[in-house]
Amino acid sequence: MIDREGIFSKHASLIEPLTRWKKPSILSASILASIVLWSVFAFVWQFVKGLGETGMGHPVSWALYLVNFVFFIGISHAG
Repeated sequence: MIDREGIFSKHASLIEPLTRWKKPSILSASILASIVLWSVFAFVWQFVKGLGETGMGHPVSWALYLVNFVFFIGISHAG
C-alpha cells in the first residue's frame, strides 16, 4: 500500500521553493504582465484605428510588417 503522507513529506522540500513567491519574482511577473497588457492594448488600438496610428501611412513603411511576417514563416518552416 502507498503511504501518501510519506510521499508528500519526502518531496515537500523539493516543491516548497516553487510555491513561494519572493519579491524579485513578484516584481518581474508584474513587469512582464504590464508589458503584455500594454502590447494587447496597442494591438487592439491599431486594429480599431488602423495602420495610420503607427505613423506608417506611406506604403513603404508596410515593409516592416511584411518582412517580419516572412521571416517568422521562414523560421517556422525551418524548424
